[in-house]
Amino acid sequence: MTFPPAWLKSSSPPLTELLLTLGQEPDLGTRRFQIRNFLMEDDERRHRTDGYVADAKDRVIASDPDTAFQQLMSHHEQYLHERLRSGVRTEVFSSQGATCPDTFSGYFDDGDELVRDVAWLGRLERLAPISINSGESRQVVRSILDRWARAQREGIADPDAEVDANQLLLSWQQRLDNRPVAAFVWDDVADVLAWSRPGWEDELRDRLGLEHLDPTALSPSAGVDVAVFRYPVRLVPTDDAARPLLRRPTVFDDTPRDAFCTPPPVGAGFCVNLRIDERLCREVMHPAVTFKAEHLWGLGTIRAGVSVPLDELRGFHLLKLAYRCQADFCDRFEQTDGDLL
Repeated sequence: MTFPPAWLKSSSPPLTELLLTLGQEPDLGTRRFQIRNFLMEDDERRHRTDGYVADAKDRVIASDPDTAFQQLMSHHEQYLHERLRSGVRTEVFSSQGATCPDTFSGYFDDGDELVRDVAWLGRLERLAPISINSGESRQVVRSILDRWARAQREGIADPDAEVDANQLLLSWQQRLDNRPVAAFVWDDVADVLAWSRPGWEDELRDRLGLEHLDPTALSPSAGVDVAVFRYPVRLVPTDDAARPLLRRPTVFDDTPRDAFCTPPPVGAGFCVNLRIDERLCREVMHPAVTFKAEHLWGLGTIRAGVSVPLDELRGFHLLKLAYRCQADFCDRFEQTDGDLL
């Protein structure tokens, strides 16, 4: 494993040098971690990386660090729009379809490794987008979903609640594009997801590294309302070998975030825990699936802010990865993040 990564250095030495500079630019604050993730990435599908770099090297040209960063983010969002979010959700996923996201194109050989011990996945969603896309008020959304979640939890038959929940979830998902879905491995956070555990919402947000769901920045007085879905791996579309299409998250698969950290090139990804905690939670990407009422685990409200500085969290996360990855990946993140270790 070379540094900088071959897909970047061989395609555009000038862009490589710019990213190396931006990754160490103190004026970018924790945004520099987004740059470092590109320098750690080892996605070898050149049909994907070559196109990305070819456009980026013509668009990311500013010498001012902040302007260059904004140019890269603008290019990245354009890439996501054109290559990952250009289609609508379909009843049957096809990796050969014209609008198949780049995430699922090309050959992979780690599918079995990702699902060997995984039976259930989870997904956390904000209620606000469900409200917007379904056309229902946030109060109505919470009422419908909470009624059904309570019925399931208490073992009460409530067919009307199930019908209402299914209709609401369908109307929400009909407005979504076909972007890849980020999911967590349920068993990795099963200790958090217990209704008798106060503050499970805050702890789940932290274990999943979702620093953007910080109510102190979004809605200090109201908190952030969320829904949690639990669904079997068998719900995920499969490849030609009948393996679930689960993929390692890469820097190319979503909008960059300060608390994302490029994972080792083999196996699942790992969420950056927003607390100083030894435990890791695996994360994967898969094609869009249809969530139904039966998949709704529960609702809650995130109320606590993120208190630990992200540079401290990233450094601790990389130290945890050092015990799980090959030496060459450790060598790479020592190049990008040696100041944190």
